[in-house]
Amino acid sequence: MDESELGSKRRRGLLPMWAARFKRALYLLIPLAIIAALLPSFLNTYIIGSVIFLFIIYSVLALSYDFLAGFAGYMNLGHIVFFGIGAYVAAIIFKKLALPLVVGVIAAPLVVAGFALLFSFPLFRLKGFYFAVAGLAFVELSNLIVASMNAQPITNGFNGISFVQADVILPYYAALALVVLSILLALGIADSKFGLALRSIREDEEVADSVGINVPRTKRLALIMSGAIAGLDGAVYFWGRGAISPSAAFGFDLAFIPITLALMGGTGTIFGPILGGAIYIYLQYYAISFLATFLPGMVYFPNATTGLILIIVGLFAPRGIVGSLRVQRLFRRLYVEMTK
Repeated sequence: MDESELGSKRRRGLLPMWAARFKRALYLLIPLAIIAALLPSFLNTYIIGSVIFLFIIYSVLALSYDFLAGFAGYMNLGHIVFFGIGAYVAAIIFKKLALPLVVGVIAAPLVVAGFALLFSFPLFRLKGFYFAVAGLAFVELSNLIVASMNAQPITNGFNGISFVQADVILPYYAALALVVLSILLALGIADSKFGLALRSIREDEEVADSVGINVPRTKRLALIMSGAIAGLDGAVYFWGRGAISPSAAFGFDLAFIPITLALMGGTGTIFGPILGGAIYIYLQYYAISFLATFLPGMVYFPNATTGLILIIVGLFAPRGIVGSLRVQRLFRRLYVEMTK
């Protein structure tokens, strides 16, 4: 058997595996999407526009972060910058240029993709701890620039940009469509040639380079894709909330939201960040209020509560909730095979 026949057989073997995984994901995704689409008929606008809308926005933010962190192993603590830039691009185009909001929403991922390309050249010169710290530096720098006096004619400084939001349902459906597309994109990447290249980089960049993978280009493309989705997410956030400010776009505490959600649910698991988003929103809106009845000071430390939960997950489920369940399932299968 020659190499071409062997390669053909391998590809035919991979395709059914990918198709089966995609099919299983659709069995879960389609019913959930239908239920989510029907929720505005049963829930009030506050629940839709605040709780569920934010859950979807944060889930997309975590998914887009995981394109680089989960697949390539690069923890970008500056990921929130892409979200903030996308929100401000939509806001400036809508309020300052007086163009339709949809123009701003469409322009946001394109502008952020260009920024991510420029951002990638200095950023990927660093690795590990220095890569993460550089991301945080970009968060603080972006906050200072947007809030500065020089930028005030464009960004309105600390006050931010706002408009009267009359409809929360349309941006809710836009966010829902975005999270579905993000999941489908992640599923497509997972078993693609591009996804395999990213995982090779995560395991060992030198080995990946030695087998012919263009490491710089692959990492750069992952960052651009990750940033563009986060930018679109930020634009939809502005559309749904009707306001954006430096603290809501580039807040230091916000930088840890996508990391927290991805780690809580399980990085590289696709549905893990969404589970993390559900837990995070539950903690922020319900669990903290409940705990505050016993510990009144708890309401002032929501991030501390989230951090505590993250520590617990780290101790008992270091691969995240979804990742740990997968490992348990694997060991169970191995045990069954060994005891046959």
